[in-house]
Amino acid sequence: MDNFERGDQAERLVAVYMDGKGGGETNAADVLSDMITDILHLAQRDEIDVEDLIVRSAKHYGADCIEQAWENSDDWAQEMQSPLNIEKAVTVLNACGVPELFHHGCLVYVGLLRPDEF
Repeated sequence: MDNFERGDQAERLVAVYMDGKGGGETNAADVLSDMITDILHLAQRDEIDVEDLIVRSAKHYGADCIEQAWENSDDWAQEMQSPLNIEKAVTVLNACGVPELFHHGCLVYVGLLRPDEF
């Protein structure tokens, strides 16, 4: 499943979530914020570290963006982990709105950097 299909799946989940809340809010950012907040409440209830969940999610999102860009472009080095792809990957992270705080983790996640590299 590619990122576009995952987005479509998430859109269906949001619709189910909103039906369960009785509708109401229509601003997409507010709806997603409410849903994420409720997921964080669930995480806390299940004793999942909320900060770790947020960081992992941001890194996973960024890695997905990088991987899809690499898979769909002829401008990248053929091997995903090539150092030649780092600059392109950072450009993708910026274009996808990933805060710079998470860039290193995203690059590690896709194998472009080792955890001890900056």
